Amino acid sequence: MCGPLLLLIIGVPAVELVVIIEVGRRVGSVETLCLLAVAFIVGLVVIRGQVAQNLRRMQQGLPPNAALLSGPLLFVAAVLLMFPGFVSDALALPLLVPPLRSALARLIIRRYGRPLGSRTGLV
Repeated sequence: MCGPLLLLIIGVPAVELVVIIEVGRRVGSVETLCLLAVAFIVGLVVIRGQVAQNLRRMQQGLPPNAALLSGPLLFVAAVLLMFPGFVSDALALPLLVPPLRSALARLIIRRYGRPLGSRTGLV
């Protein structure tokens, strides 16, 4: 178990650094830093807009559905955008596209979730 975790801790930042350096070579260092800053700001905006909305839905006791998972998936996208690097940004972009995010949410629910009523016997 330590091997994959160590690979993740060392490998992901190493890949990000290599990609940042290569992008910097191709487009320039100032432009690269601007791209990273814009991605960070977009991540902050996404988090700010979604956290409160999702907390309200969860407090209302709404059952898990694709719409409810949309917020946490946007949160994951925002964190990936805030992580410095273009690989994490590329992983975040599909989560920002509503049809792809909904499809992923439905897949997660189909795989891991079940309606709240089925646990309580109300449905």
